[in-house]
Amino acid sequence: ATGWEAELRVAYDDLIPVRAMLRLASEFYAEPDCANCTTRLRLVCEVFGGCWDALASERADLVIAAPGDGPPGGGYSVREMGAVEWVFVVAPDHPLAKAPEPLKSEDILRHRAVAAADSSRNLPPRTAGLLGGQDVLTVPDIHAKLEAQRMGLGNGYLPRFIAEREAAAGRLVVKETEEAKHTLPLYLAWRTAHRGKALEWFLKRLQQPGTLARLLTMNDE
Repeated sequence: ATGWEAELRVAYDDLIPVRAMLRLASEFYAEPDCANCTTRLRLVCEVFGGCWDALASERADLVIAAPGDGPPGGGYSVREMGAVEWVFVVAPDHPLAKAPEPLKSEDILRHRAVAAADSSRNLPPRTAGLLGGQDVLTVPDIHAKLEAQRMGLGNGYLPRFIAEREAAAGRLVVKETEEAKHTLPLYLAWRTAHRGKALEWFLKRLQQPGTLARLLTMNDE
């Protein structure tokens, strides 16, 4: 009757630090129009195709920074938020750290990769940046992947904004590869049938210029 939803379920990609999502929730709660609203926010972090899976299975009303193309079928609206470039990185003491560039696929194949597991429950899980036959250490999310690569447990691709920060601190080394760099678009998507003031607030806030960059670079550390 008031136009505010009883609950708004928001799924966000694990590239976005939880601090950024909590800041977004704080801004929502501070909105004057929300002073007397009773909308409960439910924030859920997903990995790779997990955001699209949450939207398609109606576990989420809104997804933020969903990577790559969405699943076939209707029922949702989409807006591109921007794109993230991924670069190949290894720990300073990894055998590939001093290897001549550009790295060849056969050189990379000899060493273990680190991959974050897709959190999809119903859609086919996605992978990227892995070579056929390569040994793989699978971890829960991008944060665990970063830590594993810092420890030298494997190689792999990380977003450039993370890789450059880590390289500047001496924790990782960015390496050129023969294969083209990966650029992945990120999308804002929501269920078209959903109507409510809370969703309207988030859509207005998240479609402002520069929002994706601000969300991605709000570091937890």
